[in-house]
Amino acid sequence: MQKQSNNLLTVIAFLTFIGFGLGAGLMGVIWPSMRDTFGVHDEAYGALMLVTMIGSLVVTMYSGVLLGRLGVGRSLLISSLAGVLGALGGIFAPNWVTFVTIQGAAAMGAALLSPAINTYFATHESAGRMNWLHACFGLGATISPAIMAGVLQAGGSWRAGYVITGAMSLVLAVIFGLTLNRWPKAIDPATRDEVASAGGRTWALPAVWLSLLMFFVFTGMEGSSGQWSFTLFTEGRGIDAATAGTWISIYWASMTLGRIVFGWVVRRVRASTLVRWCMGGALAGAMAIWLAPWPAVGFAGLALTGFCLAPLFPVLTSNTPERLGKAHAANTIGYQITAVKLGLALIPSLGGLLSAHMGVASIGPFLAAVAATAFLLHEATLRVARPERR
Repeated sequence: MQKQSNNLLTVIAFLTFIGFGLGAGLMGVIWPSMRDTFGVHDEAYGALMLVTMIGSLVVTMYSGVLLGRLGVGRSLLISSLAGVLGALGGIFAPNWVTFVTIQGAAAMGAALLSPAINTYFATHESAGRMNWLHACFGLGATISPAIMAGVLQAGGSWRAGYVITGAMSLVLAVIFGLTLNRWPKAIDPATRDEVASAGGRTWALPAVWLSLLMFFVFTGMEGSSGQWSFTLFTEGRGIDAATAGTWISIYWASMTLGRIVFGWVVRRVRASTLVRWCMGGALAGAMAIWLAPWPAVGFAGLALTGFCLAPLFPVLTSNTPERLGKAHAANTIGYQITAVKLGLALIPSLGGLLSAHMGVASIGPFLAAVAATAFLLHEATLRVARPERR
């Protein structure tokens, strides 16, 4: 009976991450239409990201405490209901300020979803199922741009995207409500790691600061490529929305494929070498997007960028003890996750500012500059890291 229960929860979690991915892949396609509806400029995207990031970070910082008190089931129910709230804001908000306010509130509740499911999988499921879980996110992010581009091409409203995500969130809320008692009631506080005694000394390592900057930049590259390529292709290069949306979907699909392929490759290639290759590949992809003499070259560059960005987060997180030493790994990994959240919010926002003030053509060189910065930061991190062997 217990095995059947776990299998049911696993299927629910997979469905949840597909829904999570649907929302993540949506904004890059609907943004130009949303921007025009509310009468704002591209820099307004930064305000939206800032508000949702603040709400998300506040909850994420205390997610361990909240999960311990609420349990997994109630945390997931709250997150799905927050998703419904955010969708309602997208469907009915009459102006930009109202929309941003609602999305900020929704982000606070939805921020519990990822920690809840990841914690459950870490304590109850195999590593193989954990990998499939994150592949489901990529599946959702791959599907939604193509669907939404088709809706827009047919003359539909960008608000239809929120109808889709809202319906998914509502279905999940019902499922979580019906299975509430099947999920763990609470999560025990994490056992103190032996190496946590490194304490404040972690911040004294130059390699730690470089590592945080690297995570900040390359995840910002991931978010910026997904967010602004559609705008660059359609408004900057006159490509129709359906074609551009399809290639945004291919970008997310290539990232999902990359996770599968590099999960096998990393067992045969040194992690630092693999990251160097992938950083270089992402830079080559960004250069192709920028300098593309024909649309097909830009599309291929976008797909290459997604494929090469795919393994960076898992490989660099796993490689943290090697780069910085076991005594500092536990502290640094937590800091890196915070840097990821900031990078996903702030760097795409910077791209919006540049687009608004310098034109959409600036997106190409912006992506190339971000990719080059990530490559240089990785090289610098390798040179200054002096791990303590314990």
